[in-house]
Amino acid sequence: MKNIFIALLLLVSTMATAQVDNYCLEFEPSGILNLGTIDDLPTTEGDYTLQLWFCPTQWTPKASLIRSNTFSIKLGNNHSLVLNDGTNHLTITDSRMGEGKWCHITMRADKLGNQTEVTLNNTKTYTLEHYLSLPAKAHSLWL
Repeated sequence: MKNIFIALLLLVSTMATAQVDNYCLEFEPSGILNLGTIDDLPTTEGDYTLQLWFCPTQWTPKASLIRSNTFSIKLGNNHSLVLNDGTNHLTITDSRMGEGKWCHITMRADKLGNQTEVTLNNTKTYTLEHYLSLPAKAHSLWL
């Protein structure tokens, strides 16, 4: 019984000092991160889904969240994002995006249906009647 009590005491003390780690990336206002060449990105060959979370500390229009060659997702004017593949673009405006606000984006591109759907915070969907294509060959991926 004494050994069980000591084991429980050690377990509780370990849990009480546990540290929660935050593995998100946080950049300085001028920060850019080059993830290098990503060979496994889907290309213009077919459908893909891209998801990301973001929480800007400062809303700077034209700042890229993600960029590879001509494909980009950038901050637009207040509360808007601009998704662009060099030919087609989709602008999303929503007050749930802003400084200090976490936002989840899911982008689904349907090659056969020739459309791209973007869901914001798993609730509101925006549709572009064009397929936003990723770069046809491997390029550096920038955050």
